[in-house]
Amino acid sequence: MLRLALAVAAAPTLACLMPPDDDVVQWYDDFEACEDLCGWSTTGAVTRTTTYHPGEHGLALAPGASARHPLSIARQAPNQDWQEDFSDGNWVELTTDCAGPGALDLRLVGDDLYAIELTLDQRGLERFSPHRLTFPPLPPDRPASFESIEVTAGALPCRIDNLQVRLSKGRLVY
Repeated sequence: MLRLALAVAAAPTLACLMPPDDDVVQWYDDFEACEDLCGWSTTGAVTRTTTYHPGEHGLALAPGASARHPLSIARQAPNQDWQEDFSDGNWVELTTDCAGPGALDLRLVGDDLYAIELTLDQRGLERFSPHRLTFPPLPPDRPASFESIEVTAGALPCRIDNLQVRLSKGRLVY
């Protein structure tokens, strides 16, 4: 009985997204920090809403709506050491009720400066599930900086939660 009580007491703690400590998670938003959209600029109908249970929140995007958040992330250029010329390991993770992860693109907005653009899947709606979208290839010998992330809904209304930008910063850190 004591084990069950401890497991139930620990469950809410395990559900929280912890601050990044692995040097790969560069930015995240679990939509729990405040009651509004906390730094997100929007076009169309975008609201903070509950997701898969009343204590969990995310963004709800109406068809065609978009939400943009500024970023300040720098990915270092790898050196030529065999352990540091690894150029993948850069991706976005999220949970969503859209059928699939959608599409991820990087738009060049300046010298080695990119905007991350995520278009949500429009094939249908399903239960909330995690998805990972890998970045398109980045030049392996150059630094890269990321100034924003923008999420756009397609033809369906979608909800997202636990949005993360993960970068290996050019290093094999796994």
